[in-house]
Amino acid sequence: KGEDWGEMGGWKSVGGFFAGGPTVIRNANNDIVVFGRGPDKKVWYKVFHASGDDDEWTALGGKLLASRITAIVDPQGLIHIFARGKDSAVWEKRQYANGTEAVWGEWASLGGIVTSNVAAVVDAEGVSHLFARGVDGMLWHMTQKLEEDGSLTWVAWTKSENSIYLSSAATIVARLNAQNLVEVIVRGSDKAFWHTRQTVNDERGVVWSSWKSLG
Repeated sequence: KGEDWGEMGGWKSVGGFFAGGPTVIRNANNDIVVFGRGPDKKVWYKVFHASGDDDEWTALGGKLLASRITAIVDPQGLIHIFARGKDSAVWEKRQYANGTEAVWGEWASLGGIVTSNVAAVVDAEGVSHLFARGVDGMLWHMTQKLEEDGSLTWVAWTKSENSIYLSSAATIVARLNAQNLVEVIVRGSDKAFWHTRQTVNDERGVVWSSWKSLG
């Protein structure tokens, strides 16, 4: 039979002390980056390099975060992280290009009053989408628009059209499908999974489908 391919190794501690997480993402250098929320309610991260080396845990600070971290990589290969703050707003911290290096900027509030973790996805045009449960129990969505100078800016939070009521402990998952359109799955207040997705309308362009129960 030969050697088994892809066999899992034994468990190994990578240190740290956390109240939430982990969130794991692959950066533009093919390194694995792990984020966690420490007992100080701030973000810590560690890079596992493709070469086999790894960095020490590094503090990224935070605004006394109240949820696990969500991370995405934009088309420029820069990481953005999002979380719900103690003030219930969504906060973002992102990398910027500084020559050949990526450096972290300051935390910035994206507003809103949310009651869940934040889900994030980058679409085929490089536009980021955020999703979270609002105080009304429904799904809220924030996205970006392309400015004339080619930059992307955030548009205000909007409620998902005809949103169902989400579970009070809602988990929201957002992914791109094979057509590079966004699909969202949530747990409803009836404990069933519910689904909505972007679809192309000949007259209105890209629109969201009606919510459908997956049972």
